Amino acid sequence: MRKRFWFSPYYSLAAGIGNVRSRALGDPTITSGPNQFVLTGTNIPQDYPQTVTRIHEVAAVFKYKLTEKLMPKLEYRYQQFDNQDYQTTPMTPYMGCVGAGSIVVSAPCVNVGANLSVKSPSSSYPGFVVGDTGATRYIFLGADQPSYRAHVITATLEYHF
Repeated sequence: MRKRFWFSPYYSLAAGIGNVRSRALGDPTITSGPNQFVLTGTNIPQDYPQTVTRIHEVAAVFKYKLTEKLMPKLEYRYQQFDNQDYQTTPMTPYMGCVGAGSIVVSAPCVNVGANLSVKSPSSSYPGFVVGDTGATRYIFLGADQPSYRAHVITATLEYHF
């Protein structure tokens, strides 16, 4: 049985973080005169939020040697991708859907008010009012890649010559 059956597990994790630090320009040792270094209240530099990207992948492969040349294979793969970026998370893929008048939309689209005049709904987004109807078919580069989870099961039959 050991020579006919193979089991191969696999796990992979790739993760990355990004930090953008902000520091004030100038010389803090100059305390008087026209070139005095002064930071007060809200003009003190703040660091940007951290960005995170992570992908997990788990797989298991089962093979069984049916005959000398024939080997069925069953593979299960689970993949999870998570991404958080302060620059792109507030963006929507087409950057144009808004709700106005009687049309109410859900996040990430924005409702701009019931008393605003309503443009004709876009054919690209039925039920949505689009701020710029010409932009509904554009894809904005840099828009957020949403997190996802995927389960994949494959069955194959290998034939060896």
